[in-house]
Amino acid sequence: MNNYIEYNNKMAFHPGYYIQELVEDSGLTQEDFAKRLDTTPKNLSLLIRGEQNLSIDIAVKLARLFNNSIEFWLNLQATYDAALAEIKSSEELEKERQIFKFINYKYFVKYFDLPQNSKNIDLQIKTLRNFLQLSTLLLLTKKDLISKFRDSTDNLPLNQVIMANAMLQVGINQALQIEAVNFNKTKFKKSINFVDILYADNKLNFNLLKKEYADYYDNIDDTLLNSGVILTKIPAMPGTNFRSATKKLGSNIMLLINDTYTKSANTLDTIFAEMTNIATGNYGITLNN
Repeated sequence: MNNYIEYNNKMAFHPGYYIQELVEDSGLTQEDFAKRLDTTPKNLSLLIRGEQNLSIDIAVKLARLFNNSIEFWLNLQATYDAALAEIKSSEELEKERQIFKFINYKYFVKYFDLPQNSKNIDLQIKTLRNFLQLSTLLLLTKKDLISKFRDSTDNLPLNQVIMANAMLQVGINQALQIEAVNFNKTKFKKSINFVDILYADNKLNFNLLKKEYADYYDNIDDTLLNSGVILTKIPAMPGTNFRSATKKLGSNIMLLINDTYTKSANTLDTIFAEMTNIATGNYGITLNN
């Protein structure tokens, strides 16, 4: 490892770079210089090569040896670390650009009022990263990031993993803004019975209940909320096969559904299926076949 780096037409020097100059100017061997510094030759060698960070202890000893400040030496390390972080951030941003290609930014502009940011991809990435409350979009590629996929992910395309994780992150952030009582198993069992009746009734009389479906839907929201389950609905991202998901959130449980088909009988199918999953502790993500 070099004791200096070049980036963005700039140079950043590890403290070891300056220590090497001081050793050479002293006319001493590294071993003798290490003795004066009260450290081992090995530690000094690692420091000079930039393979070891400057410790507070060595900064104190250098300040005493050369009659300058501890802050001077620590600032050299801080400046070097900041340069490394900037390089790492730039490299990561390049990887994020590849992930961003799988995400429809216009979807977030349309449904969540994110600024269009013209055609500035990097600004869109930073805006989306902040909206999803993630340190990096690279996290969206992890199949076990937030919750497990219930079906096998061996052949699941990367774009589906990314979009499902993004939708789940949006759902979680929305659910966290909703106040609910602590999850109560007894009340939840009653809500299952309630939805079971709606589910069966809707199956038998759906054509007659179309106009009243919104009322049923609202009743489900309230019933679940009273048992500590937060029903969250968000539009599906174009191209995703995300259907629904459940996840524990502190003392509550989130039940997230793709609300593209909220005026369809399939919605009750999905909700009832996820309620059954909650009852059995089978939390995770369900995709459309």
